[in-house]
Amino acid sequence: MKPDLRPPREVLPGHWQEQSGNLHYYIGDGRLLIISDGKTVGEYVFEIVEENFQELWLKIKLDADDANLRTIRFDFKRKGFMETFTFKGVTLNNIMLFVEPV
Repeated sequence: MKPDLRPPREVLPGHWQEQSGNLHYYIGDGRLLIISDGKTVGEYVFEIVEENFQELWLKIKLDADDANLRTIRFDFKRKGFMETFTFKGVTLNNIMLFVEPV
């Protein structure tokens, strides 16, 4: 199998699912839809504010809110990522797995 050499911004669009299967992200056209337990919990416009191709991560800002930054680190096969963000002073991590293109 050939390695996937696309930059992180090209890998981000698609349907991603948390390992437990309860949390889903639908990402495309600068928008993020978050579904948890079958219910919409967030719809955001995002922009990529920083990207590191060598280390396979990018930083996105949701709804032009400087406080709502998320760092996304892809695995080397681009089939999963770990998202890190801070919510109410607590740093959280979600591990998401690629499901399908949107």
